[in-house]
Amino acid sequence: MMTKHAFVIACAFLVLAGTLPAAEEDFFPIGVWFSGNLDRIGVPMTGNPVMDRPVLENYLRTSFTHIRALGFNAIVVTAPFPEEYGELLFGEAEAAGLKVALQFSEIYDTVAGMKEFPVDATGQVVEETRTRILDSIGRSVENLQARYGGYASFWQYGITDEINEKQVDPVKGMWVPAAEKVREFDTARAAFSTFSIGMDDPLTRITSVLARYDAPFLVYNYYPFQVRTNPETGPYEVVHPKRFADTMERVRAVAGNVPRWPVIQSFAKEVPNAGDGINLYFPSPAEMRFQVYTALASGVKGEFFFMYQTLLNNPNEKLYGIAKAYPNNAPEHIPTVTSQGQTTVALAKILGKVGPTLAGCVRAP
Repeated sequence: MMTKHAFVIACAFLVLAGTLPAAEEDFFPIGVWFSGNLDRIGVPMTGNPVMDRPVLENYLRTSFTHIRALGFNAIVVTAPFPEEYGELLFGEAEAAGLKVALQFSEIYDTVAGMKEFPVDATGQVVEETRTRILDSIGRSVENLQARYGGYASFWQYGITDEINEKQVDPVKGMWVPAAEKVREFDTARAAFSTFSIGMDDPLTRITSVLARYDAPFLVYNYYPFQVRTNPETGPYEVVHPKRFADTMERVRAVAGNVPRWPVIQSFAKEVPNAGDGINLYFPSPAEMRFQVYTALASGVKGEFFFMYQTLLNNPNEKLYGIAKAYPNNAPEHIPTVTSQGQTTVALAKILGKVGPTLAGCVRAP
């Protein structure tokens, strides 16, 4: 008898062999995180639109064309992207053939910044304020849809980055009401945020949201390849492949029929003077394959990778993605994959072959 995991893997290899046709209507997102923080990237913006627009246009065009050529079909653009250039972003993404989940500042700043609705002296939510905040989010969605709805690249609304405990509180939490407000004003799109899962995470944030919100998809991460520092002996690696596999299965169990889109660790994070805090190292080729194929075996309907750029301009945190850092003040941008990012690119292209069929596969009972 075919096991559950064997069914998914067999389905995948049938596609590679060309014997199982894929349904064209099934979209299997192969996404990558893309920072919209131009200062942190190093894109030389002056505040003068006449000078800045061609520089940003070059950066977006070359980056998006590169991302699509690497095998990705979706990007998550993080705040703060200068929204006066929103048409430029969606236009270049559409020309490249990418779908965009953009963290719009006017919604993101409210949900990510406030997290909870204000309460009075008795701890009760101030309903008048709650209504005013949600009405404001609704107007923002309405305006954004009117402005960008004509772009095929406009895919989802990023309303916060990682969903924390306060945001999912059943009484005060802002995430679920905000997500429902997005759906009320734009039935073609949804709220896009990530559940960051820690070691021995009880998954209560996920179950709390799913109990109250008819989620069209579930985005989550568990980064298993870490570096810690012993004050006496120095840095040492902490590897959790079994916890990663267990997390994929545990999320599957609580998600039910909700499509799952895990975020794969394909970056390194360096926090100077972190003490025994967690840094992350760039996974080896074998560790990259392990993550991607283990997630596939759990029956996911898409995979995302964190992240595309290498960001070195923040002295408190350096991130090393699959592309080399933008050369500060360079007149033109020529994106290049790092040696460490080559495996991610190869895996993205494999997912492009198997993904559409896997999106239509039903997991064995």
